Amino acid sequence: MENSKHVLNKIISNLFRNYIFYFPKQFYPNIEPTFLSDIIRPDMVNTIYYFDFNKELHKNPSVIHGLDIFNKGNQLDNNTNDLITLKQNLTLEEFYHIFEKYGQYVGTHCIMTQWMYANIKIDMPLTTSKVESMFQFQAKAFDEHADKLESYFGEETITSEVDDNQVLEIVSETLEELPAIEIKKEVEIPTKPQKKEAPLKAKQKEPLMTDEKARKYILETVFGIDPEFLDAEF
Repeated sequence: MENSKHVLNKIISNLFRNYIFYFPKQFYPNIEPTFLSDIIRPDMVNTIYYFDFNKELHKNPSVIHGLDIFNKGNQLDNNTNDLITLKQNLTLEEFYHIFEKYGQYVGTHCIMTQWMYANIKIDMPLTTSKVESMFQFQAKAFDEHADKLESYFGEETITSEVDDNQVLEIVSETLEELPAIEIKKEVEIPTKPQKKEAPLKAKQKEPLMTDEKARKYILETVFGIDPEFLDAEF
């Protein structure tokens, strides 16, 4: 049996494989006065990034094979299997200590991926329906993964009150994966608006957060913005 710490690091790392994300321009006025501006440069906002399975970073989703995102759920199921095996080899106290930390990562990813899917066309209106569906599949995969964790282990994974330090840890981990050198420019996403495709059907459930709550949550917890400024226009 692998060391439990090694298993935890592996399944957390797996969350970022075949992972699509971006830094919203609407938040940059709040980033610029902080140390984060040394990491997130102005030319990086509203740009779609993608970690492939080997965690190699790409600047454009046109390099993504659709099955990579489609199979995200299977990839997360492998994490569940690792946790099941881990539970069989640890005391309950040891296991739930590991599970709690992993659950915080999953819950935060659920919030972040759902927010990105809800806002990608707002932040980047010319995003194609194909790329938008990638964000949708990703959010759905994390949502279903959290449901399975709760079903298998009897612990609520998603919560609207994720620990602030955990959010910063997750965001920092993502930032650390960005190379210091400029990423080689790849094939551009077509800028011509495409005909809107029918949205993919997903199970209906109550949203974890409203868009407004998610915006305030990210501003306050990730970027440390004073609540009195949260209602400012961007």
